[in-house]
Amino acid sequence: MFVLSPYLHNPANSIVVKDDFVTFAAAKDLSAKPQYTYNSTNVKATKAHVITLSNPLNHFSVELPEGGCGHKQTVYDNAKERSCVAATNAGFFVVASGDCIGNVVAGNGTEVYVGCSTTPNFGLTKHGEFLAGYVTCETIKKHSFRSLVQGAGWLVKNGASYLHESIKLEKISSYFINLKAPRVAIGVDKHGRLLMVQVDGNEPTKEGFDLYEMTDLMLQLGAVHAINLDGGGSSTTYVDGQVHSRCTDKCAPDTRFNPCPNASSGCCQRRVTTIICVK
Repeated sequence: MFVLSPYLHNPANSIVVKDDFVTFAAAKDLSAKPQYTYNSTNVKATKAHVITLSNPLNHFSVELPEGGCGHKQTVYDNAKERSCVAATNAGFFVVASGDCIGNVVAGNGTEVYVGCSTTPNFGLTKHGEFLAGYVTCETIKKHSFRSLVQGAGWLVKNGASYLHESIKLEKISSYFINLKAPRVAIGVDKHGRLLMVQVDGNEPTKEGFDLYEMTDLMLQLGAVHAINLDGGGSSTTYVDGQVHSRCTDKCAPDTRFNPCPNASSGCCQRRVTTIICVK
């Protein structure tokens, strides 16, 4: 989780929110089981975790802990409880309280939290279209979303970098843009497949990707549209019952199960609010 105040120059609603979004048809594969792949690869001295979901219509969702916004849970625990076969962390949240920052539609449209803030959204409508971009409260209520999450930084629009425009529109601080840190992004490719991407790193030691590098990676992976999600110590990739990403939060030794691959070095997952779930 990045603490927003040093990074986003203006996270509050002092900018007028206007509709500026694109839609793209999701792949029409309606098969009963999720068709997904997971790959990890070394990129620029760090590891990138890539989940590609070929049939997102019935198998992509945003999920919250029981109790909704205002509660926190590790990606591992939330994914297990929601029967996710793959998951990453998702939207920004208030560290102390777990309150959601921005818009959230979770649980296949059953839980809706409208924040009306000024950063980009990514979601799937009940009409089978992905949506990426800036949306008003009225548009969220009109579009009938199955899932929606809000990030910070519109990385890719119509197959090209949109980061420079996004920086101006969102008034993102140069510190947030250039910080080398773990990052998470979500997007869609030209085939209508969902892309979930997480890059390892360590925020305190400034290891990982900046937003320019994250944009380049999403373009290399074939993203047509993509936005940046919460990163830093929240960044987690869960696939097939295991945490595959490098955990960076320090924790005292205890007897509870720790699924982090680097648990022996005293690292553990951060508890977050929303997750992206494949199930």
